[in-house]
Amino acid sequence: MKIGFSGSLNKIELAKEIGYDYYETGVSSIAALSDEEFAEAEKKVSALGLPLLAGNGTFPKSVPLAGPEVDIGNTERYLHRALGRMAALGCKTVVLGSGRRREYTEEFGREKALRQLSLAATLMGEIAEENGMIAVMEPLCRKETNLINTVAEGGEFVESVACPGFMLLADYYHMTADDEGLEGLKKFGHLIRHAHIAEPGSREWIPADSEACAPFFAALSQIGYAGDLTLECLTPEPYAEKCAESLAALRNFAKKYGF
Repeated sequence: MKIGFSGSLNKIELAKEIGYDYYETGVSSIAALSDEEFAEAEKKVSALGLPLLAGNGTFPKSVPLAGPEVDIGNTERYLHRALGRMAALGCKTVVLGSGRRREYTEEFGREKALRQLSLAATLMGEIAEENGMIAVMEPLCRKETNLINTVAEGGEFVESVACPGFMLLADYYHMTADDEGLEGLKKFGHLIRHAHIAEPGSREWIPADSEACAPFFAALSQIGYAGDLTLECLTPEPYAEKCAESLAALRNFAKKYGF
């Protein structure tokens, strides 16, 4: 199991220094760079030697995924630009999280929002495949979105989309935030291609003596998970010390559960 760290691109050197296996960064921030800025980002990533294997935060405010302002043509144009750039950086997995972009109002209706999201997901999966990547659906807790909140809902959505380039992500913080349990993860484990983690409750670093993430590792082991795991947390100062402590804790969990 490769263990990565999620953050803005200006933290990638620190992740390399601490010893993470790869990096995960914001897709929309990469898409927003000028051509000159992107060329510099390419040089930076290439010279550093730490793989930038994943991207999250894919959709900016200007690209809603549900609601009356959706423009699927604009969504497609944006995805070609954004995912093309991520592929040039070496990315292999892009995440459809973007909870606020996929929210819907009661007046608009859940079923219509789901149809819109399904179309965006299909495009994302197809364009990811064209660029040698895979896209994954990230279920988010209810305080972050009202559309697709559990791994079970995410699995059902991925099956309905039925696009080979669009699969599923499990994020342990979001699962615990809503007391979701592990049943959905076990039922749809065959679809899971990427995972996020943080200390449950706080969404901060994982202390060396924590056991809170043990059930997640046990469940991932049970389903035969073979993907990567990204620490995606809100980490206050001292930043480097806590990121290093988290990496040590995660490697201990991985060893204990056979990864």
